[in-house]
Amino acid sequence: MTGCHGSTRVVVVDNCNAREPGKVYQALRLSGNKNVHFLPQTAGEKPVTPEVWGEFLTQIFAMWVRQDIGEISVRLFDDTLDGWCGTALCQKKGLLKCQTCAGRRLCTSANDDVLCQGYLAFYDYSAPFMKVMRDLKKHNRSTQELMTLLRQT
Repeated sequence: MTGCHGSTRVVVVDNCNAREPGKVYQALRLSGNKNVHFLPQTAGEKPVTPEVWGEFLTQIFAMWVRQDIGEISVRLFDDTLDGWCGTALCQKKGLLKCQTCAGRRLCTSANDDVLCQGYLAFYDYSAPFMKVMRDLKKHNRSTQELMTLLRQT
């Protein structure tokens, strides 16, 4: 959707590398990976906290939205745009706390996620950009046009 298809590189994000999103993203760009899935480490020695996870996602998104729309596909970003376009469904329909959550229509997690606060921070940050990409798609235009718009501001 927003990127290319092919094999996906899974990047485990722990409490250490989550604090250096610029380095993580630049390494991915230099390696030539076109499909990325960020997998948060929520157990073990260095679990990522919700706050750090949210900041990591927003920083990665801030770089991606200005440089790599259509070039690098990030699973969470694709899924979030699907939510904005009305094609994604929340998997947590039965959980009471999820029924009133502001991020419900964007969420694709199938279980009670300890990182909800981080995801909500990402959804809030990315909302204006996602709205523009949704509208571009609605008018059969490329989501890559957003990068041009951002360069003009």
